[in-house]
Amino acid sequence: MNINSPIFDNNGLVKIDEEQDLTQIMWRDQVWLSQFPLNKMTILNYFSLSQFYDKQCNNEILKMQRLDPSALKTMVGLEYEVVVDKEPLLFIIAKQNRLTANDAITQTLYYVINGSIYQSPDIKNVLESRMIQSLFHLINAFEKILSTVNWDIVKGYQINLDGSQMNQQEKSKLVAFTRKQIEDTKRFDSLINTLLQKFPPIMKPVEQQPQVQNQLQSQIPPLQLQQQPQPI
Repeated sequence: MNINSPIFDNNGLVKIDEEQDLTQIMWRDQVWLSQFPLNKMTILNYFSLSQFYDKQCNNEILKMQRLDPSALKTMVGLEYEVVVDKEPLLFIIAKQNRLTANDAITQTLYYVINGSIYQSPDIKNVLESRMIQSLFHLINAFEKILSTVNWDIVKGYQINLDGSQMNQQEKSKLVAFTRKQIEDTKRFDSLINTLLQKFPPIMKPVEQQPQVQNQLQSQIPPLQLQQQPQPI
């Protein structure tokens, strides 16, 4: 028997409010930790004191009615469950939407490390952060290369070193890198020339198009002059 009355959306699923971004927040209660041990039996009570805990969940309903936590399997809606237990250092708590007794959709994960609670970021936020960091370093690298290496169509690569901005080690690395680029370019040009000499391109002969005027003249029939009868 369901103890609470869930709200369903248009698709027939239990409606849950969208998650707030709390990945930049850490919560810890040092007073509670000094008075109670942190284990699998007490971790949810400790977690319920934080701002990550939703008071409308099924865990809170069972707690207020003093029912056994195993009754969560018979309910539908929002609930919290301990999925990883490495007491007393690490706990992982899943916020999930219970559909049936054997089916629950995980919405958010929270991890507790030595009493400090964090919200785990989703894969989208992790990838965005890594891509932004990578692009930042790539842009800085290209700007530094452009400020020291110039390309001329006649002279090729030219190094413009500024002693006030680069030390001797950076200069030597840049010179070695530029020389390698020049050697690779020459090697590639030599390879292309060798292939062109060994396999010259086949030029197709240009087909001469017949003159349009001659075609039109050949299609026009010759004019036939009719003799008019002379008056009597």
